[in-house]
Amino acid sequence: MVASRFVPQSAALRDPIVTAGAERLRFEAFSSCNGVYARLDLGPAALDGEIIQSGTTNVDFNEPMVNALSRISCHEPVRLSVGQQEVPLERAAGHVTERKVTLPERWLKGLAGAHAYLAQMEVKAHAQSLAGHSAGAARGATYLVVCGGRPALVPVAGPGAVRIVGAHRLRLLDGLLPLS
Repeated sequence: MVASRFVPQSAALRDPIVTAGAERLRFEAFSSCNGVYARLDLGPAALDGEIIQSGTTNVDFNEPMVNALSRISCHEPVRLSVGQQEVPLERAAGHVTERKVTLPERWLKGLAGAHAYLAQMEVKAHAQSLAGHSAGAARGATYLVVCGGRPALVPVAGPGAVRIVGAHRLRLLDGLLPLS
């Protein structure tokens, strides 16, 4: 997700923010152009271990880490540690370690804005129910409506519709859908 760009001039970044605490690991990131924010929370059911200390770090996931993460199978045992200065990943095929990097200032501003919006949001649809909708989604304004309990992306607003600008960005969810 963080390597995705929706503005041609943006530089490629792969810097997730990892937060440990409250019995969960949280991964947050922006696309390289800052146009898409994503968050993945791993709660106690997804973790086999303990959180020793709460904290946040920002690491640069380079090609070796991205490749290692993309090759993890559903039943493969993996050990991911989050430290103050690094995030090592250990699996049967080997290990990769990424070091802490400085958080870009634009991400600090973006995080403040994203969390302010998240506090005001309510769930209208889940990622699983949007599967397949992103393929033909327009780059302009589209509306998410719920008809008969099923979400749909339509070109015209209706009662209770949610305006989505750049619905083609929803394709970033496609890789996560098999895991949900």
